[in-house]
Amino acid sequence: MNYIITIASLLLFDGSFQTLPAVRSESLEGSVVRYDVGSTSQADFVVNLKANGGKKYIRLRYSPNGFGFDAPPAKPEQLAPKAMFSDGSVVWIFQAHTPRNPEEQSACTSYVKRYAPGKDGQLVEVERFAPVPGHESEIIPKPESLSCLIMENWTLKDK
Repeated sequence: MNYIITIASLLLFDGSFQTLPAVRSESLEGSVVRYDVGSTSQADFVVNLKANGGKKYIRLRYSPNGFGFDAPPAKPEQLAPKAMFSDGSVVWIFQAHTPRNPEEQSACTSYVKRYAPGKDGQLVEVERFAPVPGHESEIIPKPESLSCLIMENWTLKDK
């Protein structure tokens, strides 16, 4: 009897079991106001969302092939476009989701410090996030204090 139940459940579920709840993507509209200057194929952005009733900021993390150490190198077409962090007037539509696994969760919660030589030659911690042109004087919350989502893709909003 147990054998029949096992086979029936395998046929019903096609052998695949989901361990994490399904997470739907959200569509977000906004402009990048800060970016991690040390990012290469990964990106770490603070976005000012276009929302009714004032400014709302969110942190978006992106990695074309996962955040792990064993992630394959990104292809040029997978990289975030330079206009995303060089022109603060550009409005983007981002598809993003909440972290789905420990790797994505770590990307949102970990904080990497950056250091540079100070005046006396000693290393000093420097700000990781640089303002995007046009947003230099904008006062925003610390990026690590913001809600964080994983960016899946983006499109340029038509003007």
